[in-house]
Amino acid sequence: MMRLRTWAIAFSIVALILASIVLVFQQPPPEVVNSGEGGDDWLNGEAADLSDYIVPRQQNDFDWANMTDAPTWRIGDKWTYDGRLDATSVIDDAGVEGAAINDLLTGDSYLQVDDLSIMQFSGEDTLTYSLHLWGTFSGIATFPVPLLQTYSDTLVVRYDAYEYIRMSDLAIMNKSENLQIEFEHPFGVEPIADISIESTYNPPLEWWDFPLGLNETWLANHEITESYSGSSNYVDLPTEDEKEQNNWRFINIEEGIGKDQNSDCNNSRNVTAFNEENKAKAWRWYCPSVGQWSWRVGEVPLGVTGDFRLISYQPSSTRESTPEISVEMMQRGVNKSVTVGLWVNSTYQNMSFAGVQGELFYGCCEIISFTTDENGSAWITLNSGNNFDTTPTFDDLASHGLIAKINGTDQAGIASLTIYGSALGEELRANGATQQWQPHSLGIHHLSIASSVL
Repeated sequence: MMRLRTWAIAFSIVALILASIVLVFQQPPPEVVNSGEGGDDWLNGEAADLSDYIVPRQQNDFDWANMTDAPTWRIGDKWTYDGRLDATSVIDDAGVEGAAINDLLTGDSYLQVDDLSIMQFSGEDTLTYSLHLWGTFSGIATFPVPLLQTYSDTLVVRYDAYEYIRMSDLAIMNKSENLQIEFEHPFGVEPIADISIESTYNPPLEWWDFPLGLNETWLANHEITESYSGSSNYVDLPTEDEKEQNNWRFINIEEGIGKDQNSDCNNSRNVTAFNEENKAKAWRWYCPSVGQWSWRVGEVPLGVTGDFRLISYQPSSTRESTPEISVEMMQRGVNKSVTVGLWVNSTYQNMSFAGVQGELFYGCCEIISFTTDENGSAWITLNSGNNFDTTPTFDDLASHGLIAKINGTDQAGIASLTIYGSALGEELRANGATQQWQPHSLGIHHLSIASSVL
């Protein structure tokens, strides 16, 4: 139902564009420009054979030295991207004969950390980043006007969004988006739509199941709830919340440098999301050296496909003027309900920094205070517990982020703890690791976990 309503909104917007073009001064249509993009740069809608990615690992198969752990961000960290939007599917699905967007809509986009705070999600206090994404994109659109000739001018899309990201694993909990569409013509600007969308992911959506390892696979079964609002004389928005259930499989299918050839990201990881038909829905190249995705392809509102490639990274100015903190695990993978030891280390300008006071956060509810000694370190022990996460894998029971945060600041370090024992892995081993994932596997996973923790 939500997808039908989404396309209905898209169709309405296209119709409004056509109506507004009647006001445009007549001019010849431009030639279609070859952008040089396409093919492998966009999602092709073909089903993939994913059988090679469901072979479960044993404990001694984890290649810890070549796995990538989670980053920590600072308020003010900023990334700039070359953004491109392919909106042709909106025109194609609307079925308007002769209508076309002659090229990709292009423009720079920006991603910035605006805040780090404790927010409530599902009744739990959660350390949360506020991540701001915005950009303006434009391109030439050509449309046939009934009883007149073909007109063309500039279509402008302004996108502004906030994502609320769980700090421990960078999972998306909530998202607020605003999309403004205008058609510029010789007589002024025709406003077409100003739409706001509020989205909640339950459970939160994990694009990165840290620590990331090549060929690692994890499953995500989540419900998206969306509510619409806006100011437009033309578009009828849904008056009730829209809900959609997604079953996705994420795979770290590549490592190295992406096809965007960003020289700062030669150790990146391509995580691709597949649906139940094994068709790629989106991908993101995670770049450890900038702590963020360097290349992202996937859907933005109204079914438009976006392609964003990193131009530059500007670290927060506080990174050079304040202490750094890190978490050093004695073991990165353990069994459930065992004692785990770790060091919290603090340095400033490559020297140990004593007397730093902070708290270590593990899971939703365990918080341990610490103070670094004269060596700049604090020793902490805790129990690994038996809590599973919401991204079942074929390799482990769960992976949880341990956050060491200096009191009253946004300075923090993080390390991921993997807990061995995958119910999905045991099921696959029992069946010769030959079956493909099906949604019922999530139920098997959670039932097995429930019985194991009693």
